[in-house]
Amino acid sequence: MNDQTNATIFADHLEQASGYSKDLKMPVFLGPVYFPGSPMDAYTGGHKLTSIAALNIFGGRMNVGTLVFRTGFSKIEPYLIMRGNVFWDHKGFNKDRLTYVVSTGSKKERIPLKVWK
Repeated sequence: MNDQTNATIFADHLEQASGYSKDLKMPVFLGPVYFPGSPMDAYTGGHKLTSIAALNIFGGRMNVGTLVFRTGFSKIEPYLIMRGNVFWDHKGFNKDRLTYVVSTGSKKERIPLKVWK
């Protein structure tokens, strides 16, 4: 998958991954996604929303993110992206994203994830 992948394809993958996430009660990451821009471009919204950003923003509400490989200058950098931010990068986990979302009707609860090191 890459920045040229159609949003409909991403939606199909999102639907399947969401089912896995519910069964596992853990976030699920789709990938690999090859992305030429900055990691922030893979999760920010606005008036011109890319299909990758849409997947990361909306998918995060269903505990689905992406494993993005940013291709830059002379190296390839991996990122786990979910809920409009980086979940993990080479510096470690983003503590603000270490939750699992459970929704019942309009009630949303965030359950802390246990991370083993």
